[in-house]
Amino acid sequence: MQRMEWYMTAAKNIGLQSLIRLQAEKHLRKRKKYARLTAKELRSPVWARKGSSDLYVFHDIFIKREYSCLDHVEKPALIIDCGANVGYSSVYFLSRYPQCLVISVEPDPENCALLQRNVAPYGNRCRVVQAAVWWRSEPLCFKVPTAPGAEWACSVDNANSAVGPPIEAVTIPELLQTLLGSRVSILKIDIEGSEYELFNHDTSWLDLVDNIVIELHGNACREKFFEAIERRTPTVSFSGELTCCVFNEPPK
Repeated sequence: MQRMEWYMTAAKNIGLQSLIRLQAEKHLRKRKKYARLTAKELRSPVWARKGSSDLYVFHDIFIKREYSCLDHVEKPALIIDCGANVGYSSVYFLSRYPQCLVISVEPDPENCALLQRNVAPYGNRCRVVQAAVWWRSEPLCFKVPTAPGAEWACSVDNANSAVGPPIEAVTIPELLQTLLGSRVSILKIDIEGSEYELFNHDTSWLDLVDNIVIELHGNACREKFFEAIERRTPTVSFSGELTCCVFNEPPK
C-alpha cells in the first residue's frame, strides 16, 4: 500500500484524530512503555506495548479492517475469541456489537495481562480465560520462548515436545459448559498452528457454530480445517490472512 493511500485508508477507518495519535505514539513518545490508541469504532481506548507486535495487530484489525468479512452478522449473542492476544479483536467485537458476550482465550501471561486491561471497560460482557485452545485437556507448553516483537506468534504443543513452564489447555466444549444451550455466533481462531490438532479430532462442537473466522498456518492446517467443515456446506470468503466461513444450513 502506497504511503498516501495508507494515510487515506487509516483516516477513513480509524478517524483523523486517532491516526494523528497513532503516528505520535509511534514516533514522538518512545520513552513510554505503553501507547494509548483510539479508533472511531472503539468505545474505549486500548493500550499497546512499544516495540512489540501490538501495533501491527492494531493495524490489521482497525486500519485494514480484516474482520469486515463478518459485517453480515447481525446481533451476535456469543463470540469466542481463540488466540485473543492483547484483546484488539475482542474489543472490536465488543464495540461493534454492544449486546454480545465475548469469551477471550489467550495462553501467554504477558499478552493476557494487557488483554484484561483492554477489555476491562466492557465489564462482565467479556470473560478472559488464560489458557491455550486445544483438542483435549492435557499439559501444554510454549514451543519456543516468545522473542520481543513476536508477541502475536505464541505457539504451543504438548509438554513432551515443548519447552518452558506448563500452561493450561481448554477445549471448545469446556468453554461452552457454563453456557448450556448457547450457540456460537462467531468463532474467531488464531492459534498459531494449533488449529491442526483442534480440527484433527472430534469436532462435533461445530454444530453449535454459525460463523468461523480463522487464520490458517500452512497447507496441512488448511486441508484439515476444510475437511472438518465440509459437511456444513459453508460459504467461504477471504480477508487478508483470514478465512471466513458462514454455515448456511443447519447441521444434518
